[in-house]
Amino acid sequence: MDEQDDKSTKAELKLCGDIAVKRKNYRGASAFYSEAIELDPNDATLSLCYLQMTEADKALRDANLRIKLRPEWLKGYYRKGCSHVSLKGGS
Repeated sequence: MDEQDDKSTKAELKLCGDIAVKRKNYRGASAFYSEAIELDPNDATLSLCYLQMTEADKALRDANLRIKLRPEWLKGYYRKGCSHVSLKGGS
């Protein structure tokens, strides 16, 4: 697969994940996002899925990884903060 095919496949996987999130199918969305991340690890949406599935520990690990890969992207920090709140029993 060449770089253009990878971008196209990643976009399709991300779109499927986005649709699954809108339908509140977070487990399905996480599968799509996980595949997309293998092609491009710079997306923090997987953390959202983990948070919605009450898997804050996984969400925190994923958010930290995204921040490390893309420190200028604020959404990674937001997901990290949400993960900490969830781990501390906040709503």
